Amino acid sequence: MSLYEEVGGAPTFERLVAAFYEGVAADDALRALYPEEDLAPAERRLRMFLTQYFGARTPTARSGATPACGCGTRRSR
Repeated sequence: MSLYEEVGGAPTFERLVAAFYEGVAADDALRALYPEEDLAPAERRLRMFLTQYFGARTPTARSGATPACGCGTRRSR
């Protein structure tokens, strides 16, 4: 069992990332680091990255793509 599954899977990571971006939106110094008006794309990218990093079995993880950059490059092995 992966750490992703042990901590509750998708619902846990959705709550974690949503709480993080709520904090970003409420903090002027952190918000300045995100030039996009809408934080939803950044939230989605972080959620994808964390779910892959912590062991989710996703199509992105199986393909070897790197969700953090969204460029579809293969990870070096």
